[in-house]
Amino acid sequence: MRGPMHVLMISAACLVLAAPLSGGEHPGTEVFGSAGWGTWWDDEGATVGGVAAGGGIGRRLLPQFALEGEVIAFRGSRRYSGPAPVYRSRGVLATGNGLLYVFRGERTQVFVLLGAGVTHSTAETSFGDYRSSRSGSGFVANAGAGVKLFIRRNVSLRPEVRLAGCTAGSSLIEPFSAELRFSLGLGYHW
Repeated sequence: MRGPMHVLMISAACLVLAAPLSGGEHPGTEVFGSAGWGTWWDDEGATVGGVAAGGGIGRRLLPQFALEGEVIAFRGSRRYSGPAPVYRSRGVLATGNGLLYVFRGERTQVFVLLGAGVTHSTAETSFGDYRSSRSGSGFVANAGAGVKLFIRRNVSLRPEVRLAGCTAGSSLIEPFSAELRFSLGLGYHW
């Protein structure tokens, strides 16, 4: 009795997941790239501004829900007035995200997302001949919102905004605690 029940449950789950993907809507798999600008706050509240770029892949599991993984690289700097040191930072974020579509039109899909992953960053300070560089890794959680604007059936523009909370370990000079990023992406769907 236990064997047939498992087969029945697995078959039902496969049908539930496969049925929405067989409809006439937009294809279920997406590969995307994005570039944008971000501001990162360190543990003392000071800001570093810079660029961020990356990409990922996603799969729609239900008409209103998709999962995606992405990798984003960032680089920024902060200059102080006077003889204060220059502060630079660079790193990589790798996250898995869940997207919930709150509006799905023929050419427009509005989504909110929530995700988690890891980050690795390096902070560098230079003051005259003094140079210091430290790296750290940690946990990152992010939330955001965006829109997929379909310019063709398989191609979409993807503007979005993200807010991330980071822990990058105690080895950094000034570890990041938060990030706000605006980006524009391009997605290909099949």
